[in-house]
Amino acid sequence: MVEHRGAPDAVLVLDETAFLKKGSKSVGVAPQYAGITGQTENCQVAVFLAYVTPFGRALIDFALYLGKTWAGDAERCRKAGVPRERAKQVLTKPELGRHLVERARCAGVPFACVAADSVYGQDRKLRAALERRGKGYVMAVPCDETVSTPGTGPVRVDRLVAGLPLVFERRSCGDGAKGDRYFDWALTEVAWPSGAGAARRGWQHLLLVRRSISDPSGLAYFAVHARTGTTLPALTSVAGMRWGVEDCFETAKSDCGLDQYEVRNWEPWHRHIALAIAAFAFLSITATRTAHPRDRATSDAPAPDADNAIAWPPLHLPLPLDSVLN
Repeated sequence: MVEHRGAPDAVLVLDETAFLKKGSKSVGVAPQYAGITGQTENCQVAVFLAYVTPFGRALIDFALYLGKTWAGDAERCRKAGVPRERAKQVLTKPELGRHLVERARCAGVPFACVAADSVYGQDRKLRAALERRGKGYVMAVPCDETVSTPGTGPVRVDRLVAGLPLVFERRSCGDGAKGDRYFDWALTEVAWPSGAGAARRGWQHLLLVRRSISDPSGLAYFAVHARTGTTLPALTSVAGMRWGVEDCFETAKSDCGLDQYEVRNWEPWHRHIALAIAAFAFLSITATRTAHPRDRATSDAPAPDADNAIAWPPLHLPLPLDSVLN
């Protein structure tokens, strides 16, 4: 994806998906919230990192979530083949997301900002890490997230918005299943208590507010770290890119077998998921070849013969999480 669709303005999107299971032997399985059904299910949950550009999107990394019934249970983890160091760690989904983003940055993946829902947006350590690295973010936050302005001091975002004379603009944040997704949007400058301190020179902290057209009381809030002068249309576009990961999950499951496996242990599960997202990346690149200028420039080149075919490198599993933590 980086080679064929890499772009400096690409967006990394964090989200998780569930894999419904029966029994108690599959690694990480437990009764927990499953977004695909909207209720508590017996399932495995994994956090994924999607790479979204105007020319294509794909899943590029992942981490299996081990809840409290697994992390710390040495015997259960041993039977499922969980690495010893990983078995000792109780990591939340935002912590896993933080490691995925840092792993992508260390691997040289070009991106401008990170988008995510409120599960990750309320993680102040993630926001602070992105600010220190000079990266932007547009991440949803819950209504009780604290923000401050020179005139108010610390206050909940919903109460701040209720007292501000915001000017909303109706804009599309991207295509949906039924066409453009239109909402009313407003923007105001704030200070986010991310732990990284005030915004650095050339950057600013903003609060992006999304209002439903059909229900004006339906508000969503986004913490924003962006370069000074970034426009509202640019920020709404990034906010809309977050839904790209849902399309990735749907296609990877329906076309690439992401959730179609019978393995139970740690390593076989990681191998299956790695192969599935590699297949999805291949399909994503192939489906959009004619849309990318780099591909059009070489589209008329003759196909290589057998003697000069590309020697594909071996497929490696993603860097083990314990390598990043250590």
